[in-house]
Amino acid sequence: MRRKVVIAGGRSKARSLALSMLKQGYEVTLINLSHQDCMELAMIESLTVIEGDATKPYVLEDAGIEGFDVAIALNTKDEDNLVICELCKTLFRVKKTVSLVNDPKKQDFFLKRGVDHVICALEELAELIRQQASVEEIKRVSAPKTDALHIEEVTIPKNAWCIDKPICALGLPDDVIVACINRRHDTIIPNGSTQLKAKDRLVVLTTENEKSAIRILTEKNGYGE
Repeated sequence: MRRKVVIAGGRSKARSLALSMLKQGYEVTLINLSHQDCMELAMIESLTVIEGDATKPYVLEDAGIEGFDVAIALNTKDEDNLVICELCKTLFRVKKTVSLVNDPKKQDFFLKRGVDHVICALEELAELIRQQASVEEIKRVSAPKTDALHIEEVTIPKNAWCIDKPICALGLPDDVIVACINRRHDTIIPNGSTQLKAKDRLVVLTTENEKSAIRILTEKNGYGE
């Protein structure tokens, strides 16, 4: 009997994960709030796509996830991921739950609330950086693939439009994450309020489709300017 997994949110990350799990023989259901994303995902053979908000019990019920083996929450909002995991486990008896968190400080809280596995991309990337001698070495161990994650280094020029602006105000796509900032002799794990400075060296986590979006950080004018 094929194992069943439901993936909530995640955009291109969900697509990559869904394709991988389909190849491994899983029966995959993907729930996404974006109509456009759902239209594109529906093109994937054998993938069940549900348009809706996975934090709503009736959406999960319509998706038919009762008794599934795994639920994976990949939304950008940590609180949404927690709600999804709790609903899946308590109301729909999903055996295991996995949640992405953007704030490393929330990992223990998620585990205490019953989430089986908690993944923090920023913390894992920070650990990878600590283990490697340079960004170039990190790139070598991160083999680029279509739709896979890429690690890029961006240096902020003196005349860049983004200087002194917080990361949350940059208008970057969801699939572009500023994971680490090297500033002089300091290494900073940023949050949304962290302001960029001239000569900052950014380690950026992105997908193949969004690699071009990070170039805007090095230009004189930002989005729509």
